[in-house]
Order: sequence, then C-alpha cells, then structure tokens
Amino acid sequence: MPDDATSERATSQAIAYIPAAAADVQGVMYRGRSLASTQFPKPLGAVIESNLDTIASPGRANQLRDLERTREETGSGPLLAPQFTLGRF
Repeated sequence: MPDDATSERATSQAIAYIPAAAADVQGVMYRGRSLASTQFPKPLGAVIESNLDTIASPGRANQLRDLERTREETGSGPLLAPQFTLGRF
C-alpha cells in the first residue's frame, strides 16, 4: 500500500497532467473512445463509441471545412456533418 508521501506525489503528478489534457480534449476523447463499450451496456456503449469516433476524429476539421466549401459553392442551406458511424468499411 502506498504511504501518504507516495499518494501525494501521485496526486501532484496527476494534477500536472490536467493542462495538457485540457489543451487536447478532442485527442483525449478520440484515444479513449473504446472505453465507452466497457463502461456502458450494449448497445449504448457501441453508439457512444461510434459517436466519439466521428465527432472527435482528427479528420473532423477537414470534414467540416469541406461541408462549408460545398455549401458556399452550391448556395445551399446548412449541411449536416456526420454525427456517428455504424461501422467502418
């Protein structure tokens, strides 16, 4: 069992990680998306994982820019970005 000093060092180290995690919320969500399936019952966990896979994807910004460019080029109304996927092919 850890003593008080060890617990305090571990807590201090964990707190030191907070600014980096806050600066990369999207990346943290994307990397941890598979945990949803272990924390929620089926099928909810799979839906949450899929949603995180889509909205936190590193390619999401490009996807949104492409939608905006298409909207501008076609003069159409707002286009809906994908919210979740049901699988990858």
